[in-house]
Amino acid sequence: MKNNRGFTLVELIAVMTLLAAIILVTVPVIINTIKKNDDKLGENFEKSLKQAAELYVERNRDVFPDLNNIGGTAEVSTDTLIKEGYLKQDLENPIDNSSVLNYKIIVEVGNDNIFIYRVERENEENN
Repeated sequence: MKNNRGFTLVELIAVMTLLAAIILVTVPVIINTIKKNDDKLGENFEKSLKQAAELYVERNRDVFPDLNNIGGTAEVSTDTLIKEGYLKQDLENPIDNSSVLNYKIIVEVGNDNIFIYRVERENEENN
């Protein structure tokens, strides 16, 4: 007598249901982890630009007379930061691979004479 051993339909459905449940739980976690990683990469890119601008402004205060008064503002181009050696030319935003040359750093003097650095894209207009 021949003994055919195999899986029954019920067993196959149970295994597929278990795999589907595992996928339903893990896929959103993986997607969320990727999104958090992208956000962190973007934050680190902006932080690099701000730190380079901060060093440049501190070493070249005489170029920015408006920063001697509360409410004063100045703009630092990434082109200047590259030419002065504060940034690498091939630096790119890891989120959209845009060149560092597409950005500028706005420096403002806050109420407590603390400098506030803000990164903006060059082509964005403030309304």
